[in-house]
Amino acid sequence: LALTRSYLEFSSHSGLCSNPIQSCLVFSVSKNRIMAGIGLRASLSLLALGIASMLVKPCDANGLIRGPMMVGLEQAFLAGHNAEVSDNSLTIHHDAGVSAFTSSSEEWTHEAFMQLKLLGHSISFTVDLSAVGCACNLAFYLISGPAIGPNGTFDRGSDRQGQPPYYCDANKVGGQWCPEVDIMEANNHAFQATPHRCNAPRNGHYNRCDRNGCFQNTKDLNNSYGPSSNFTINTMEPFVVETSFPTNAAGELIGMRTVLRQASREVVLAHRSCNLNYMKSLTAAMADGMSLRITYW
Repeated sequence: LALTRSYLEFSSHSGLCSNPIQSCLVFSVSKNRIMAGIGLRASLSLLALGIASMLVKPCDANGLIRGPMMVGLEQAFLAGHNAEVSDNSLTIHHDAGVSAFTSSSEEWTHEAFMQLKLLGHSISFTVDLSAVGCACNLAFYLISGPAIGPNGTFDRGSDRQGQPPYYCDANKVGGQWCPEVDIMEANNHAFQATPHRCNAPRNGHYNRCDRNGCFQNTKDLNNSYGPSSNFTINTMEPFVVETSFPTNAAGELIGMRTVLRQASREVVLAHRSCNLNYMKSLTAAMADGMSLRITYW
């Protein structure tokens, strides 16, 4: 098991949430023996706003889960601001953000960023958004960080606007572009998932991305999601988020499928509005690995 630590290097930015609260994350890694041999299982859990049981599994071309859990992480460290760590628990407050690393250091280094390779796999977690109201956003997303500058070298960024070193995303927040996959941007009234592609990079550097992305929101599905038992997903109770990234025989990304589950009920965001070429353009970024970012604002 790997202990987690918190490094408070960068400043926070102002948020819009009218009801700031705090949440707690627990990140642990364990090795499990599976029938096919030795596998690794990573679990990430938040208590209150939490993300519990983060599992990585293989999926088929339809985004359906197949087989045992696949490669996880032998050790992981969370670093960020406006957060406290005790043993293997991380408490984050409103206007907080954390990133995942494979090693610890007093400085953020480009080689330490954890790279999640989810192409052809699925990631799942349990979340409780009961206290995350309108104008708040708990985001769980992937970015092609650390950022690479125009000269082809890793770039910490010169005008990051409160973002951490080497940050990039599809809206150039913090001054640098890169592909982004929003697995969850949510509160207890709406849930949105969005892949964002970018123009082909030169020397690893991106100069333009699709800011809007190919999003799907639970607001598009009547009575699917909200803060009462009248909705399929009652956000006053915890629910499971499972996102899969199916591939074709050539190993190219051909879709994104998000399933929200609660008891025997489920809501599916199939992202059918995303054309095939759009998804294929994210193949290289996902194959290279993307870094995990969790924010609450």
